[in-house]
Amino acid sequence: MRVAVIGKDNRVENLILAGELSNENWVQIPDDSPVQAGHSYDKESGEFLAPEVQHESVQEKRIITKKAFLMRWTDDEAIAIDLASIHDPAADAQSQERSAYLRRQKEIQSQATYIDLDDKDTQRGVFGAMQLLEAMGKVAEHKARFDEFINAPVQPEERYTGPL
Repeated sequence: MRVAVIGKDNRVENLILAGELSNENWVQIPDDSPVQAGHSYDKESGEFLAPEVQHESVQEKRIITKKAFLMRWTDDEAIAIDLASIHDPAADAQSQERSAYLRRQKEIQSQATYIDLDDKDTQRGVFGAMQLLEAMGKVAEHKARFDEFINAPVQPEERYTGPL
């Protein structure tokens, strides 16, 4: 039988297959029910309720495509970041840490569906890269370049138009 694992606030945390209901937080899901994680469960009525849909438009957010994000870097900045991210086992610990940080930021970006310029993790990654670029002499002042990069208006061709 299909079973919903009910967590805090009566939300469905997970769906499992089980032979019996062996936990008080498990509830059998009717065969015709499209229950998913995130639904809520009303104990009194025994009904599963879909989460409320957020109707915020992509147009209202500062969300861009991955390509648009990459194009906000100058060629010199992108090349410097790429070269600095290469692991050098002979380098000192600080350089290896910096390289690992850059590889992690690049991996996070490559796995994203889109880039939210207002996301704190995005901003933290860009700010860290700008600090590194300033130390390398590739940008004059990292705070000004960060502001220019993050706060530049989103152009129509940059805008991500897929599902959020």
